Amino acid sequence: SPALRAILLESRGDLAWRGGDAALAVARYREALALHPDRARERLLVAKIAAATDPALAQALARLEAEGKTAAAMERLSAAARRITQ
Repeated sequence: SPALRAILLESRGDLAWRGGDAALAVARYREALALHPDRARERLLVAKIAAATDPALAQALARLEAEGKTAAAMERLSAAARRITQ
């Protein structure tokens, strides 16, 4: 199904990003977006693209996650997604 394919593409993007290949990650996230996922997943993918293409945002998120501040990291991603989609 398209929904499952979008989840798999997102996961492949996550693996690429963690592996240091931001360009491949963004390509996978965009492929997932092209499948028209639900609104929540769409916002998350947009935020991941923002983080993967903005080194300052990516660095801030990594620091927050390393400090165990996952909620703060998710808020930053959410804010990035809102800025991009407005």
